[in-house]
Amino acid sequence: VDEDDDNVAWFLTHLVESIRPAVPTLAGKLDQVLEADPEEPTRTVLTELVDGLHTGDQRVTLVLDDWQRVTGPASVAAVRFLLEHARALVVPSTYEGMPLVVLEAMAAGLPVIASRVSGIPEVVVDGETGWLVPCEDPRALAGALEEALTDVRAARARGEAGRRRVEERFRPAHAATQWEELVGLEREGRSGE
Repeated sequence: VDEDDDNVAWFLTHLVESIRPAVPTLAGKLDQVLEADPEEPTRTVLTELVDGLHTGDQRVTLVLDDWQRVTGPASVAAVRFLLEHARALVVPSTYEGMPLVVLEAMAAGLPVIASRVSGIPEVVVDGETGWLVPCEDPRALAGALEEALTDVRAARARGEAGRRRVEERFRPAHAATQWEELVGLEREGRSGE
């Protein structure tokens, strides 16, 4: 993902190019859709992509690196659509602070498969809202991904638990309440001195 991807047509073109090696026939069909409707291709291209993958019972791993650089409303909506139709979010980081992508995926009901590093375990509860694996352990990562893809019921349950966790603990209203409680405790502590 780069700054060009704020333009949704470029974003979709890059998306099609990224899947071409894995599913060339579907990519060709998506090229035709892009050419037929260059003004408003988003919904059509994304729907064709999801339908084409489901119809062919194909699994494609899509890596959106630096996706946070996309700020154009139509491109952001396209990323959100992809999140809503994904099976899981994989974050194999060696370092993270509090990754926004994890919260967004959980809010969309996606189970998260992530490295147990930095702030991720504060958000993802292993076995409840997703899978946490040791950092730089590709076998553990592959095992968790295989489980998420084959045990659809468990993946959906973890995704739903993640959605609830975001609603209960990570929404702005919750953060504001926590802040107000801390400020209130601070004031009480000073008045008692």
